[in-house]
Amino acid sequence: MTVKRPKVKPLGDRNRVVVGVVGTLILIVLVIALFSYDKIPFIKGTSDYSAYFSEAGCIK
Repeated sequence: MTVKRPKVKPLGDRNRVVVGVVGTLILIVLVIALFSYDKIPFIKGTSDYSAYFSEAGCIK
């Protein structure tokens, strides 16, 4: 039993404008993710907890 793969166009046969736009968008997303690496919760691997109390009760 052989599995037929869908035919994929070579990169040279595709529309260059679309390939350029998609490549640029991927690059922008990667740069944004790189600069905001410490703010992405599922990558950081730590948990940050915070709470707001109406009365602290002398907690320092």
